[in-house]
Amino acid sequence: MALRDEVAAADEDRGVTLLLPDGGPARGLLVTLAGSRADALTGWPHRIAADHARAAGLAVMSLDLPCHGDWCDGGPSGIDGLARRVARGDDPFAAWSDWALARIGHGRSLLPPGPLVLCGVSRGAYAGLRLALREPSIDAVAALAPVIDWRVLREFEAIREQPAAAALDLVPQAAALAGRAVFIAIGAADRRVGTERCLAFAAALWQAEAALGLAHSAARLHVVEGFDHALPDGWRHAGARFLIGHIDAGGSA
Repeated sequence: MALRDEVAAADEDRGVTLLLPDGGPARGLLVTLAGSRADALTGWPHRIAADHARAAGLAVMSLDLPCHGDWCDGGPSGIDGLARRVARGDDPFAAWSDWALARIGHGRSLLPPGPLVLCGVSRGAYAGLRLALREPSIDAVAALAPVIDWRVLREFEAIREQPAAAALDLVPQAAALAGRAVFIAIGAADRRVGTERCLAFAAALWQAEAALGLAHSAARLHVVEGFDHALPDGWRHAGARFLIGHIDAGGSA
């Protein structure tokens, strides 16, 4: 069995898929998150990041999000499932983050030493930012049309005033990304996830960097023309190129 098949078979039943690059040893690892790992690795346009990464010599890992794929608990799936869990006072991403970071660590142990970068789309971008805020070894992140504050989404309308929903807001946590390479792209009027919360997150990050006395920021915010939640594919390509460029420029191992 080829190493690629061995790695995939070892993790497939745990909500994880790890793929090796297109030829040669991996020179780093990209974690890509959407809803399920099938969405991130095979669905269009979510697979753009994975395609870029493997062509550039990176291994690619994807994990099912809470209430998606193998992380469905028998109740409602998708964002409805997340909202139901938050309504019970849960943080759906707490135990998931422990598991995901452990699986990422295991995946890295199977590869040559190299940098770790992450790309997420919408709900996957929220999950990815949660991981990056907690784990400093993720030194570059691309967040495409990210959920920042779940209270913006219609599925959370009935529970917007609940403390458990407010606790999921990433804006107060943005300072943990100070000094790292961050690419954010959002539509100018994204009514689905809220452009204004994305701008608030970027502003909080830059304010934290200024307070630390950093002369330059590696965070990039792109507000693009559009009135819905669908980013043009060009920005998905740009996010992938940002991460690969970070590695090519000597991103940390």
